[in-house]
Amino acid sequence: MYSTTLISAILFLLITDRAQPRAYTAPYMTLPAPPTLPDAVTTGYVNLTDGVDIWYAQFGPTLEESIARGRAPILFLHGALASSNYWGDQIRYLLCQNDPRTILAIDSRLMGRSTYGDMTTSFALKATDAIAVMDHFNIPKAAIVGWSNGAAVLINLLLNYPSRIERAFVFAGWYDAHTNLNRTTGTTQYNATSAVYFNRTFDELVRLSVSPELVPAARQAYSDEFTREPLWKSSDFSRIPTPFENCHDSPLIWYVEAAEEEVINKGVARIMHEWTPGSALVVLPDASHWA
Repeated sequence: MYSTTLISAILFLLITDRAQPRAYTAPYMTLPAPPTLPDAVTTGYVNLTDGVDIWYAQFGPTLEESIARGRAPILFLHGALASSNYWGDQIRYLLCQNDPRTILAIDSRLMGRSTYGDMTTSFALKATDAIAVMDHFNIPKAAIVGWSNGAAVLINLLLNYPSRIERAFVFAGWYDAHTNLNRTTGTTQYNATSAVYFNRTFDELVRLSVSPELVPAARQAYSDEFTREPLWKSSDFSRIPTPFENCHDSPLIWYVEAAEEEVINKGVARIMHEWTPGSALVVLPDASHWA
């Protein structure tokens, strides 16, 4: 004998209209809104000699605590047209781990809350900006995370300041402005992600900027930067010390590529990995340039 409950369930399944299937959207075809930063321990500016002031935010334990425990602080370098806000989720996650270390996020020159000077920008300049922030806080070495434009800055740091880097997470970086960038527009994926990003970051920068009227010129300066640099070769990467030469002073390096990357040509991370003995290659599944 069937229970009335079972009979009711069978009748419900038989007579209820079939639900309309939801359209599936792959993660790499979406661009979620940028997160906000968690509450910072302190924020401020590092004043540079060329009139640019680099905004920073510090999270987690004090630098003295981290360094005393032998834990290098983490420095985040964001992408072009963005700001440190884009690292909000990663910073929250790291702060929730056991024994967190100090975290620093900086807004690149001309971006976010940082100032403009004479509107000059280059990857070499932004690398020296990062070193200036580290010097300001007396940080001998940092673990550095760079995404896109910030990844190119991080590569410059690896080439020219390797002794200041404990480890490097290079996501969506590139080495040749003439051959590595995918300049195709108008595709379905481009319209779903890149076009949305380029449009919305204008309003984001205007809200954050200390001089909103300069945002268009700052964005143009970054666009021009992408047409001329970097132009690195394998011989440049050979300057990075490897663990086979000095296991104590060589930085740990991960070159990271999204499986659905649409801004950097696929395979660029692998080439840089092959040029850097002892490095690792990571491919993020179902992720785009905007991860």
